Amino acid sequence: MKELQTVDQQKINIGFHYEYSIPSASTLNAAEKAELEQEALKLDLETIEEENSQGSEPMLVKQMAEHYGIFRDLFHSMVYFYPVVPLKILFPIDNETAYRVYYGNILKPEEVNSAPLVSFKAEPNTYWTLMAVNLDGNAYENDTEVLHWFVCNIEAGQLETGEVISPYLQPLPFRGTGLHRVAFLLFKQTHPFLEHLSEFKETIKADTLAGRSFSVSRFYKRLEDVITPAGLAFCQCEWDSSCTACFHDILNMKEPVYKYLDKYRDVESIEKQLLMKRLSRSSAFQCDPEMPKYPNIFYKEEKLTVPSWLMLERYKENLGLGKYSSIYKNPID
Repeated sequence: MKELQTVDQQKINIGFHYEYSIPSASTLNAAEKAELEQEALKLDLETIEEENSQGSEPMLVKQMAEHYGIFRDLFHSMVYFYPVVPLKILFPIDNETAYRVYYGNILKPEEVNSAPLVSFKAEPNTYWTLMAVNLDGNAYENDTEVLHWFVCNIEAGQLETGEVISPYLQPLPFRGTGLHRVAFLLFKQTHPFLEHLSEFKETIKADTLAGRSFSVSRFYKRLEDVITPAGLAFCQCEWDSSCTACFHDILNMKEPVYKYLDKYRDVESIEKQLLMKRLSRSSAFQCDPEMPKYPNIFYKEEKLTVPSWLMLERYKENLGLGKYSSIYKNPID
């Protein structure tokens, strides 16, 4: 524990200063507790959210971001920041409901296929940069992200006043690669960007996926004297059919698919593999192995670390579907 605390103390805060003191618990006598229990309390969720943003929320969001490796993979393993500016990202469903990006919740690409509504509190005459990146989706360069949205010079929190460098593109997790982390980052600028705008637009080619290769780390290092990370929200996305449509209709390219097809393997190799699986599950007292009682019991533990196609193959194997039927029943019989 002491070693972990030492490492945490060595990390560098690249954001705004933040201090959180645990409020003292108030004591109530039995009569006061009984009175509170009898009263019907109505809670204003917006008020509670605002109070949290001024209290413990930056600390909690930082901890969740560290858990998901956001700071490590965007900046460096030894840096962090406190999201002191609450960032609300909403993808409307209708006039009353919307999907919201919180801190690691899972959203389908089809649910976030158009630019969201963004709100955050900002004082007059302040300028901000907002970007959305996929930490796990760049197939062209190592240690870089896919830039899905980039708007700078946002004045006083009004998104429509900003300069759009890269228009919004829905998350595109490749089929067979599992969950991808998609982060929305908010930076506070010391002044409006003027000399950097043309450079940004020349570097980023938003009409191609390869042209959206982007390094948040290099972006920050170059502009660290004039920008400070202040807000963060992130979700996770996994492939659905809307990704195929986006690749074909918007990017005009073939869709990358990560799946190893058995049709390219030698038949004897496949049969040998299935036989070895059958023998490993067999015993001297039982001819045919029994199927697992719970075929997908490890889903919760493995969904963040194992590709979706591999999890599906394991599920089929445990159910004895298709070629895997020979594991539980001798095909010669």
